[in-house]
Amino acid sequence: MNSGVSVIVCTRARNEFLRRCLASLSAQTISADCFEIVVVDNNDTPARFDLPPNVRWAHEPRMGLGHARNRGWRAARGEWLAFIDDDAQAAPDWVENILRARNGLPANTVAFGGRVLPMWAKPRPDWLEDILLLPLSLVDLGDAPCVLPHGETLVGCNLVLARAALEQVNGFDTRLGRRGNKLFGMEET
Repeated sequence: MNSGVSVIVCTRARNEFLRRCLASLSAQTISADCFEIVVVDNNDTPARFDLPPNVRWAHEPRMGLGHARNRGWRAARGEWLAFIDDDAQAAPDWVENILRARNGLPANTVAFGGRVLPMWAKPRPDWLEDILLLPLSLVDLGDAPCVLPHGETLVGCNLVLARAALEQVNGFDTRLGRRGNKLFGMEET
């Protein structure tokens, strides 16, 4: 196990999104030696996909993001586990900022995260009010580090957890999360 960061990307039959996500992770400002990437394939049968050399592949046949995230963090080597969605693109300094934030946090910190901004194909619709952004996993609490205000939450698209904390609670609750026509969510909570 390393003391660095493991980036975990869970995916299910979304190769084009995954390619863009991995391209953004390959273009980080910090050396690839400072972090690892673990892709978890959540298909019934593993997909065929060419990966960059610094990416490891894990297969989780049980459907559900909780199962996939649990496979990912258990396969990872880092003490800090950074989760990003397969349809997200990391800012070029995302991993560098994770390491910087981790080093500046109190020793008892078990979770932190950051902003998730949309990449609109067209201008944001007028009817899409701010209150509807959280269900879309869009979060922007500003530039300054802060303790989350009451009622605010982190989202799994930009979530960093201490391995020790996940071990203590035995990982993500697999009874939650979207599976088939069940639209449960918030398994990261």
